[in-house]
Amino acid sequence: MQTARLVFASIAILTVLPFIAFNIKRLTIKREGEKPRPNIKAIVLVSVGAVALAMFIFSLYMFTIDYQPHLVLERFVKAYASVISGRIDKSEFFERIGSISGPGLNPENAKLVEMMENDYKVIDNMAEGKNVRFQLGEIIIPKHYVDIDVFTQIDGVGENDTHPVYMLTMIEIDEARKYYILLLDLDESGNKWGIASIDEALQETVDYAYKNKLMKTEYANKWFMVK
Repeated sequence: MQTARLVFASIAILTVLPFIAFNIKRLTIKREGEKPRPNIKAIVLVSVGAVALAMFIFSLYMFTIDYQPHLVLERFVKAYASVISGRIDKSEFFERIGSISGPGLNPENAKLVEMMENDYKVIDNMAEGKNVRFQLGEIIIPKHYVDIDVFTQIDGVGENDTHPVYMLTMIEIDEARKYYILLLDLDESGNKWGIASIDEALQETVDYAYKNKLMKTEYANKWFMVK
């Protein structure tokens, strides 16, 4: 997410500012013997153009962060790691994930709330919650989980389908670690990924993922810090 923000902020700076600079001479009218005066028409047109360009870049940014499963997963896991480490409360957690999760992941989901509360209790007993970070696994397409017994099978999904996908994550809070498996699926438009479910990952699933390079080793993977 941070990388995506930096990239699109750079794109905005390198497009909007040159656009304004290129048109800056048109913003004033200067006739011989007269003081320069504002060119209202040019100012309006340049302002509208700059705003339109900025809005286009922002819409492209929003499309990118919603269409990349890793970016969607990162946002969700950051919120989950924050709530089980006591950095945010449950209401803020559900507010944060509202735009990137399916309708089943809501405060009425007893299984999710129970898992969240149990994780919080375990973390509270084992760690101070000062250092919170996590790692993300690779995208596991149906070809790699259909008929594989370490994964929960999904009715109607075949090997040749492209979604839904599984992804693993490992959250570390001080010395306490835990693995989760999440199911992500596209919305009806096919342009936005969302989290459909989250569960504790079985050790067999974790072992299979590492063995088959569906999750990089700790030392080769990227750590995401939760502040």
